[in-house]
Amino acid sequence: MKDKSIINLSKYDPRGDLGVLFEKAREYNALSVLINGLLSENQQPVQVCSFKNGTLTIGAKNQSTAFLLNQKSMDILDGIHQQTGKRKFDIRKIKVIVSVKKSSF
Repeated sequence: MKDKSIINLSKYDPRGDLGVLFEKAREYNALSVLINGLLSENQQPVQVCSFKNGTLTIGAKNQSTAFLLNQKSMDILDGIHQQTGKRKFDIRKIKVIVSVKKSSF
């Protein structure tokens, strides 16, 4: 059997694969906070799922929130570019997905 010992985090290198994942997580969380700040207070919070090739994928909890995000996508893009600068996030398109809960029967 393969040795599955616990990784020693004292040897953590931020330039490695794990460091890249942590950096992506920080960016996604920052974008999620920024986008939720641009939305109205009575709207359900959304979560950034991915950012690849200029497309930002946002997860919404229900269809109505996804519809509103699609309607406000240009306003959200403008708000992100104003607050962070276009150089940091070169977002050209927003894709919205709806998180579906599996129900047990």
